[in-house]
Amino acid sequence: MKYMSWGRTVVFLVMLLAGLQIIHMVLLSRLEEQNNYLERVQLTRTMLESSRLTEKLSSEMKKKIQKSSILDTAGAYNIINFWLKSATKQEQPRLKDVLTIVTHCSVDHLFKLIDLSKRWQGPVSVALFATENDTEFAEAMIIKLHYCVPSIRQNVSFHLVYPLGQTPRTLNSASVLTKHHNFCDIRTFMQTQTKQIKVNYEDTGIRYPNNLLRNVALKNAKSDFVLMTDIDMLPKSNLLTDFKHFVQTHRRSIANTSTFDRTVFVVPAFEAREDITPPDSKQRLLDLWSMHDVQPFYIQPCVKCQRYTNYDRWKSLVPSSSLTVGYEVEWKDPWEPFYITQPSIPLYDERFKQFGFNRISQACELHVAGYRFAVLNNAFLVHQGFKTVEGFHKTKTQEQEDNRKLYRKFKQELKTKYPDSPRRCY
Repeated sequence: MKYMSWGRTVVFLVMLLAGLQIIHMVLLSRLEEQNNYLERVQLTRTMLESSRLTEKLSSEMKKKIQKSSILDTAGAYNIINFWLKSATKQEQPRLKDVLTIVTHCSVDHLFKLIDLSKRWQGPVSVALFATENDTEFAEAMIIKLHYCVPSIRQNVSFHLVYPLGQTPRTLNSASVLTKHHNFCDIRTFMQTQTKQIKVNYEDTGIRYPNNLLRNVALKNAKSDFVLMTDIDMLPKSNLLTDFKHFVQTHRRSIANTSTFDRTVFVVPAFEAREDITPPDSKQRLLDLWSMHDVQPFYIQPCVKCQRYTNYDRWKSLVPSSSLTVGYEVEWKDPWEPFYITQPSIPLYDERFKQFGFNRISQACELHVAGYRFAVLNNAFLVHQGFKTVEGFHKTKTQEQEDNRKLYRKFKQELKTKYPDSPRRCY
């Protein structure tokens, strides 16, 4: 009798446990259904919100194209200033003591703004070149970047340049961008779309107007200082705040001398292996340099183009947490440094297009105009990946030779433009 009682108890407990498990599974199933429902509701709300925003942005960008009436000085390109403004730019018309990155790109390099904006966390003025076949993709890409990347939404302003006589294609409906839950999967979007994009416009008979783009971005940088660089160059972490502190610390001496207005602050450029995380301090850069994971920029394609930065001297300067002027360098041909300056500098010569002598033309004119080149300690730029001769496009040699001839003519013209200057570009 006693064993039967224990047996019933065991059976009861087993049945109770099974019942509790069933109840638990039912509750979990209902909870999962509820969570799925809430996720669907949230996703729907997000898609509706993004759809409304993308339609608004797209509408504004279309109107600016339709009203476009600004041409470059040669009358060969249409220019749309602030095709899309950053949130910060809409709130603050002028940024005192702030440093703006001034850069340019074609549509296939827009994605590089993601890493640049996250590392910079400050204003960026980017001039985009696109043909009529590329503008639809450019519009979609910019809208995605603006919506999905907070650092771009807050800080990056886009300007559009396209050939005169072309009619840019735009999105029929920006809402198509938000139909899928992976709206912000920008990398996949890039991979599926860029197959149709021309990387080198010379193949189409259209020449990429590097210096026009630089001037457009420069004119629209509403800050006291600008960092003239390329879109694939990443600045040292905290360079933005470090330079602002540098300016504020020296403001009294700056205000009492006109030499500051005639000084550009050179930011040494490097290149790192593609699998290396870009260094965030000079000490880290020096460590990677010693391991051959970092090297001076352009050292293989054109060692003399950056030689006058004097990397050995810069390396010998003690790393610290603040910016200082390490030393001054007299500009010599063919040095083409990256630098921080004021927006009032002479503009780039817009006749230079495609590859060769486009950046150096401004550096040459700055030298003739009497500017000083001061190399900053504890500041640097890093290009992800080593530059090689093999990495250039097939028309590079001819483009370089054409621009070489133009550069010779340009240097002669500077003698007339600055008749009292004893300096020459050699």
